[in-house]
Amino acid sequence: VKCNTEECQLLACCIYISSTTGEKWYSCIDCQEMDYGGWPPLEELPVNSLEKDHMQLLVDKCSKKKQPAMPAFEDNDSFSPTRDAAQRDDKTNTITPLQQASKGSKVTPTTAEQDTKKKAKNNAIMMKKHQEWQEAANKAGGGRIVVSKDQAKPLIFQMLYDKMKPMNITQIYTELKATVPSSILKLC
Repeated sequence: VKCNTEECQLLACCIYISSTTGEKWYSCIDCQEMDYGGWPPLEELPVNSLEKDHMQLLVDKCSKKKQPAMPAFEDNDSFSPTRDAAQRDDKTNTITPLQQASKGSKVTPTTAEQDTKKKAKNNAIMMKKHQEWQEAANKAGGGRIVVSKDQAKPLIFQMLYDKMKPMNITQIYTELKATVPSSILKLC
């Protein structure tokens, strides 16, 4: 859920609920600090503590600052999802623990070496594709290919303007002498 503050694109880390209307307002860490002066007092929070992983996740996803103001729980190593039910008169709030990869899990941890090999393989595939596109352009009498959508659009519009007639994608491809690959044309 994104922060409700206009033009803020961060994820919300908390929900404020109006005591009069019941309306919910989702807020990120930065907007919460700006609008409400920071976190409420610890005794008003629905939890007694958060794991360090949870705190770091909130910082990473809900703030642009590197070290935003966070609640100062006495023991951030422990995890206590809710206050004692006797101390609370409203619904119990819980916090879902972070998922851990387990045996049989669909999430497979990878090493930096595996990531590097995968990137190298993907780069090799893309270079081969780029080479194929360039060869097709050379055969059609075209020059250097354009693989950026932003660079291809002006070429297409200028060619259509010069021709002053509607054209289908095959005609555009042929007219541009394959300098804009068909897969890039489809994106445009």
